[in-house]
Amino acid sequence: MGDVRHRTLTVLLAAAALLSACGLGGPRTFEGRIGALDVTVIDGTGHVEAIWFGVNSELADPFVSAVNPPGRPDVVIVGWFTRECGHSTLTLEFAGGRLSVRVRTPVGDCTNDVAVPRTVRITFDRHVDAATVDVEDARDT
Repeated sequence: MGDVRHRTLTVLLAAAALLSACGLGGPRTFEGRIGALDVTVIDGTGHVEAIWFGVNSELADPFVSAVNPPGRPDVVIVGWFTRECGHSTLTLEFAGGRLSVRVRTPVGDCTNDVAVPRTVRITFDRHVDAATVDVEDARDT
């Protein structure tokens, strides 16, 4: 009886390790800072390889929400406007052949009401056409 329990436990632990290694254990979280703004990116896609947190230097038009840099179809630069300080959370999910980026920025203790453009540069393990990216501002009011 003990031998069967030991084998069952071994199989369950191996399955858990495999699911974790494949990214199937749940969304990955990336955290960074842009100036005085804390940023959290929640990868619900399972396809994000890296994230760079920065200012709006790579978007030619600050009102464009997403672009692919030249020659990098696996990279999407996502832009949004927020206050200079506080915290923004971006949640990424694929649905219906599109990438949804939900930006949530709670209104907090930041006393500066100036809107500042921000970006994250997201590297995926596949091609993601920026034309299929929907950026939704889910700002708390």
